[in-house]
Amino acid sequence: HVLGHVWGVVVATLIVFTSASLGATLAFLNGRYLLRECVLHHLANHPKFQIVDKVVQIYGFSVTFWLRMSSFTPYNVFNYFMGCTNV
Repeated sequence: HVLGHVWGVVVATLIVFTSASLGATLAFLNGRYLLRECVLHHLANHPKFQIVDKVVQIYGFSVTFWLRMSSFTPYNVFNYFMGCTNV
């Protein structure tokens, strides 16, 4: 009986990890290849987004790391956002 409970937890953990990784990857790729031009067109007149885009371009790893560690940043929104920037 114990082996069944442990095996179930291991399988569930693998399913959740795989699904979360796949979802994050699809959100990033969607933002990068499907939405990027549309977002850039709409935000062309917003200098704040251009500043954020430049900061992300220069300090990509650091910005990505600290925003990912932040507890208030929703992961899927973050993945779309990073897909639309020059990271």
